[in-house]
Amino acid sequence: MFVDGDDWVDVDTCQRAVEMAEKHSADVVFWSYVREYENESREKLMPLDNETVLCGEKAKNMLHRRQLGLLGEELAHPEYADSMVTVWGKLYTNKLLRQSGAEFMDIRKIGTSEDAMFNLEALQRVCTAVYIKRCLYHYRKNNPASVTTRYKPELCSQWDYLFDVMQEYITKNHLTAAYTQALRNRISLSAVGLGLNIMSAPVSVREKISMIKSVISSPRYREAVKTLELCYFPIHWKVFYLCARWKNAVAIYGLLKVIEKAISA
Repeated sequence: MFVDGDDWVDVDTCQRAVEMAEKHSADVVFWSYVREYENESREKLMPLDNETVLCGEKAKNMLHRRQLGLLGEELAHPEYADSMVTVWGKLYTNKLLRQSGAEFMDIRKIGTSEDAMFNLEALQRVCTAVYIKRCLYHYRKNNPASVTTRYKPELCSQWDYLFDVMQEYITKNHLTAAYTQALRNRISLSAVGLGLNIMSAPVSVREKISMIKSVISSPRYREAVKTLELCYFPIHWKVFYLCARWKNAVAIYGLLKVIEKAISA
């Protein structure tokens, strides 16, 4: 198991996870978490049934492929895009990790998603996975020193490198077209993360709009958003990505302001 230094787990987390792993001879067990803010706690339950057992291709599709991105009806809940990506919130068998040779990439090169890259290697050979529908992990969201809360001027170029590495992984391992489309969807969804990062930049509104325009006009993003299936999205997400397709940076700036207020509420 992995636990970040500023987070914590329930006292019975290890016991419950090991019991489930032994009961189902599972390669990995995973569970939901609580986002811990300064004055409140918010549960983040994954859209799965209680004690869901995934075997064979279902396990690979739900866990391995999702490290790259969402597909089809999964896009109806884009807020769950990275809910299964973290290394915390999981129990792995020693055998699975040793056989995979999974290692963490340098976050200074890829910006974020070092967990996704680790799990792409670790979960490639997963046969059985079990989900516990209970929030056993507590993810601290009110730490101002966290790497997830600061403006990152290099994030756009770092994510470009991350997408290159992910594409190389797909090609090297001869993965299906579903993996390629999942990556395209990740690239499309990255506009929100990049946009929010830009919103925290210490520059003028005009400069922020120009930076947003640069992101949504890039060839890689234009190619990805063409194949994004908007029919699955809630209406507010559809509006956001229609504006992105139309390269309307001013409208996206306004929508990002709304998202910022919603996040801080």
